[in-house]
Amino acid sequence: MKGDVAGICAPGQSSEGMEKRIDRFGLRGSFAYKGYPTTFWDIYQTGGHAVRATVSDMGPELLSRILSLTPAQEGILHIMFRIADDKGLLLIDLKDLRAMLTYVNEHRSEYMMTYGNITSQSVAAILRALLPLEQQGGELFFGEPALDIRDWMRTAADGRGMINVLDCVKLVQNPTLYAGFLLWMLSELFESLPEAGDMDKPKLVFFFDEAHMLFRDAPAVLLQKIEQTVKLIRSRGVGVYFVTQSPGDIPDTVLAQLSNRVQHALRAYTPAELKAVRVAAQAFRANPDFQAEDAIMELGVGEALTSFLDEKGVPAMVERTKIICPQSLMSVPEPMVRAKVMMHDGMEKYDDFVDNVSAYEVLTEEAEKAEAAKQEEADRKAREKAEVEAEKQRLKEEEANKKRQQKLADEERKRQQKLEDEARRRQQKLEDEERRKAERQMEKAEAEFSFDVPGFEDVDCCVVKYPMTVLRLNSQKKDHLCDLAGKILAKWRTYSDPAATVFAETDGEPHNTITPIARMRDGRFQLDLVLRNNITTPEHPLGVYHPHAKLHHIKKENIGLIEVMGLAVLPSRLKQELFDLADLLTAHVPTADYPEALQKHAAWAEEILARHPELNADTVHLILQDEVGHVFAEVLTDAGVYKLDEAGRAGFVRFLESVK
Repeated sequence: MKGDVAGICAPGQSSEGMEKRIDRFGLRGSFAYKGYPTTFWDIYQTGGHAVRATVSDMGPELLSRILSLTPAQEGILHIMFRIADDKGLLLIDLKDLRAMLTYVNEHRSEYMMTYGNITSQSVAAILRALLPLEQQGGELFFGEPALDIRDWMRTAADGRGMINVLDCVKLVQNPTLYAGFLLWMLSELFESLPEAGDMDKPKLVFFFDEAHMLFRDAPAVLLQKIEQTVKLIRSRGVGVYFVTQSPGDIPDTVLAQLSNRVQHALRAYTPAELKAVRVAAQAFRANPDFQAEDAIMELGVGEALTSFLDEKGVPAMVERTKIICPQSLMSVPEPMVRAKVMMHDGMEKYDDFVDNVSAYEVLTEEAEKAEAAKQEEADRKAREKAEVEAEKQRLKEEEANKKRQQKLADEERKRQQKLEDEARRRQQKLEDEERRKAERQMEKAEAEFSFDVPGFEDVDCCVVKYPMTVLRLNSQKKDHLCDLAGKILAKWRTYSDPAATVFAETDGEPHNTITPIARMRDGRFQLDLVLRNNITTPEHPLGVYHPHAKLHHIKKENIGLIEVMGLAVLPSRLKQELFDLADLLTAHVPTADYPEALQKHAAWAEEILARHPELNADTVHLILQDEVGHVFAEVLTDAGVYKLDEAGRAGFVRFLESVK
């Protein structure tokens, strides 16, 4: 936090005061000014090599503590890290973290059943919590290449230990990033260094200069980590020194763990300062030869009170000690000196930021592809619209030409109108016939069992034996029948039964609805209520109560009203496909040799041949028509909320009881 510490890299400079101290200590023959092997570090990359860590290195727990997240928000952060691992996405820098959080929020419904609930509010709160970290320079700290903590334990070519100086002048002004860096560093030490026992020399020694800045306004989680480190890190070969004006600047829980003490002079002019002197003196083991309290205030330049552990680990008595003159520079070095040191310290590998392919790049590419597909679809619709407009213009010109032909054109229009009217009548007749056929299919379905709803005794209620889940209501009173139907609909919209995989809503999206079918029968009003549910799962992304994947070769689309009533409406593509498949079946062509367009029917074709060994050119079309009917029956079964089995009927009964 003070630039003068950086001068340790350069030889000291002679001065009158220094020369007097050299002579006073009798060092004239052995003393020499010299610098020490030094490496400069700076998170902000202005006064030293970059210090970086990856988001993955930090992990969800440390990030949660740094960002002061709630337990629920921390849980979402854990889920996000797990999803990133499952997808093989690297979390390196903050843009990776933001991109991953955005992705998880956009796809939360897909992951809810696997990892738990994910709310947009919690994700938004995490993204907001990232802002202070980003504003304080987090984008510089998170990235690659990440710092290898072992590079702080190097030795110079001459065998001397390397001194690492971390520039904290700017860092200490940004408490969130400062706390995050310290938490990561202390955690990294514990994870990287094995237990070493009682070593002759430590592997690494930390000196926290201006230590009062470290503890001032520090978050509780950081203070706990520092206290833990001071207690346990010695067994891993790491020493810690706190350098400050007064011992009172250090919390008592930390101060109690510090065995080696060097106390320079303190001056006291106020009662508070006198108290601080007494506290500092009492921290030493007393020496009968002098009073430590008096000695502290009498110390001059180059003097200190010291107490160190002896070979048995017992604090020695306090001694007045002369401090040797500094051999290095005790001021800010020239910029060229610092630059020269950095050029030759072997740590230039950290200078250049490396932006590897990670979560941000992968997810951005996926989003761009999706956007491109969306744009392509928009272009296609635009082209179709243009084609339609062109067709309209062509028809307009054609109409104008017809008008110019007068009588011939009039006759042609009348003829065309007549043909169109006839075509519409035929089409309407076909549609009406299809609806009647479909209605007859459901209408013919028998009642499986009856039930009563209190207050609606004049309404006959039963469950229809049908692949889909159907309630049938009969009454001479239209209004009363509609009231009961409304009650059932209101109950179904809010009904959930996890045991039957029925959820009224998930993440705010409603799932339950009803398809009504009304008719007059034998002079009474009859209303069929078909229970529907559109919930999706990772196993059934198109819908749990939707044609399942094994049926998609025939029917992938959702079923409509006519299909609900029992008449299959199949995609137009099947017309030619079934004709082609009939030829292949008749010729007994191996399914492996089917063309690509018919490979989706291969497994079905093998089942048909196994069931119909008598198949030939005369029967193949009737057999295919019958087999398609069986598939459609399975489609209706898949779409039914409650199946025609014991578990399904038990679930259906539970719902009926809830209506009562």
